[in-house]
Amino acid sequence: SVFTAFYQEDLNTFRFSMVSMQFALPSNKVIGSFKEFELPQAVSFKTFKGQDWKATIEVSSIKTGNGIRDWHLMSGKYFNRKEHPKMTFIGTNWEEMRKGYKLTGDLTIKGVTQSVTLRILPVSRFSNTFLAIGSLNSADFGIWIKKKKEENVVKIKMSFDLVEN
Repeated sequence: SVFTAFYQEDLNTFRFSMVSMQFALPSNKVIGSFKEFELPQAVSFKTFKGQDWKATIEVSSIKTGNGIRDWHLMSGKYFNRKEHPKMTFIGTNWEEMRKGYKLTGDLTIKGVTQSVTLRILPVSRFSNTFLAIGSLNSADFGIWIKKKKEENVVKIKMSFDLVEN
């Protein structure tokens, strides 16, 4: 499996495959996804370079199952797609944990940059499928869905396969 290969000295880089990006806003009972994004061509679990973990997400690719809500989320009140068509994430720190990894990076939405930490967990020891999970507060980026800050928590989940490069 790829997970076992992480510990082999001669195998350093992998590429992403079968990627999906989902989010949930529990206070509104809304789930959704982003369908268009660019990910690194190769990533390494042995040598960390932040730019190697850069991801760009197209705001206009948001899908929540409600076209009117999606259009509204792209307006100036929320994501402001016209002035800020993309979100970016650039890794700043990488840590191996007992079960998986922790990736911290700078997430920029609407021109505001905040640190976000994702836990990267293998689905199983015998699989090359991983989950990256984390959360953020949309109000920190100037996106107020609800009036109370604590109700603007967004949960993030990305699933992906890693394939030997």
